[in-house]
Amino acid sequence: MKLTKKGRDYLKATIGLAVISSLLGVKSMIALAFALSIAILISYAILASVTMTETTITIEPKEMRGFKGDEFQATISMMFKRGRWVSVHLSSFQLPDGVIVKSQELSEGVAKLIVKSPYAGRFAGIGIRIELWDALGIFSKEFQTVNSQFVLESLPLSLLAPVRATKPIQLSIGERSARSQGTSLELYSLEEYQPFTETKNLLWKKIARMPDERLIVRVREATIPEIVRIGLLDIATRKGEARLRFADLVCEGVGGLCNNLIAAGCSVEILSTSRELGGIESFLVSNISELGDGLMSFLSKPATQKESISQTQITVLSDIIVTGLLELEDLNRANPIAKKLSLLIQDENALPLVVGDRSTIYSGLEDILPLVSKVLER
Repeated sequence: MKLTKKGRDYLKATIGLAVISSLLGVKSMIALAFALSIAILISYAILASVTMTETTITIEPKEMRGFKGDEFQATISMMFKRGRWVSVHLSSFQLPDGVIVKSQELSEGVAKLIVKSPYAGRFAGIGIRIELWDALGIFSKEFQTVNSQFVLESLPLSLLAPVRATKPIQLSIGERSARSQGTSLELYSLEEYQPFTETKNLLWKKIARMPDERLIVRVREATIPEIVRIGLLDIATRKGEARLRFADLVCEGVGGLCNNLIAAGCSVEILSTSRELGGIESFLVSNISELGDGLMSFLSKPATQKESISQTQITVLSDIIVTGLLELEDLNRANPIAKKLSLLIQDENALPLVVGDRSTIYSGLEDILPLVSKVLER
């Protein structure tokens, strides 16, 4: 509880009135000073009795998802059981690092927030500081509350990037089926000839036996892998700006990889270490919407030191490893990763012990298409 500027002036005037009236002996002035004192005491008692249990704070919407850099609007409303005796004002907001917020008070107890983030990632929780005034505006009281249901999910811009055609080299033809149309030597299906179909695939002998004049062509099978596994390793300790930048580049890198692999006809399985129960968590991605869900699920849990067994399993099972250069400062971890296709997130001041020749060090500007081509050629 503290006095407002108006309260200090009000209190000085009341005390002055009481002193002057007692010196002059004017009963009406003494009664007025007494009445003002009682009003001050009542206002103080009412405001002092207000607790957070009598406060309802709502945020709409509670969850927002869009691309990084986009602005999102939310409305905060507050209600008090003794609303007619106190006035409420939003004092300040505290959002997670990496989120930019602007606020505008629309009316008493209602404010509009405009939030955005220059980083891809998941940002949860909001701290709200509110200030209560008594009906006379003499006293004020502050409360600090945290709403953990407020979530901003900022998706990477790589999901919006145009996809360029990616083809495996011919040496891989016929090695693995993708259960889709392609250029291998394996038969996929028979279809009627279309104007864009290559004439070399016409089955002339079968056409000659057909009772009608339909043209039948051989559709070959694709040789790209049906499922590509991307392993995420997040083990090193990162704080502040380093953590925000790492999460942003992981989202951008994985988004770019998945975007191109899905366009090539693959499904993608994301592997990460379970941060609660141990072992490995995985989610299958066959479209961009599912990728957004998967990335936000991975980022929703704080990074902790993972079990070495799970790390090894992810490295063995994955076709592409996505991790940071800081993780490669451990030789037992760096050696097996060096043998895999990997997207290595650039960390400042990192001293990796081993970097494989099939690795791409990623700062957000590098072309990841060669990495996609390599995994399709396997």
